[in-house]
Amino acid sequence: GVLWIGTYGRGLKRFDPGGDTARPITLSAPDTLPHDNVLALFEDAEDNVWVGTQGGLLRLRPGAASTITTHDGAPLSINSIARDPRGPILVTALNGRLFQVSRHALVPFTLPAGLSGLVIRNVFRDSRDRLWIGTDGQGIARLDPEGTFVRYTMSDGLVNDFVRAFCEDRQGGLWIGT
Repeated sequence: GVLWIGTYGRGLKRFDPGGDTARPITLSAPDTLPHDNVLALFEDAEDNVWVGTQGGLLRLRPGAASTITTHDGAPLSINSIARDPRGPILVTALNGRLFQVSRHALVPFTLPAGLSGLVIRNVFRDSRDRLWIGTDGQGIARLDPEGTFVRYTMSDGLVNDFVRAFCEDRQGGLWIGT
């Protein structure tokens, strides 16, 4: 029942209609957020709220919060956050790289050699265990469980090659936002 609102330049707003106050609580940089430009929000099955900002990734856990960085501590602009049913949280950075959360750090996600040059915008794992990779101008790559991959671009019927979102409906149909 809690509403989270990510803003651009004004931090993160938390509104709890059942709470003590009818006013939203603001979380902002540098005290709580890595940056005040919130680019992605995600709530996982354990009630953690993952906040992707222009300056990095923050995990808000019930009762605690922790900032997740790369091993070298370099700040990243987080573009999207997705839960992979295989386990890890997958994170795309504005620089086009794909990471997974491992031991409280962002580590590069290894893709097959034929996909290494993609500028990745977002990812999605469907019910058939295929990883869909949306790019910033290079269309889509679908990585199958056995490691093979297929690429799709405008020449294959996409409206355009800038992929913003994926969603799977109850019948298994994949929706692609461009």
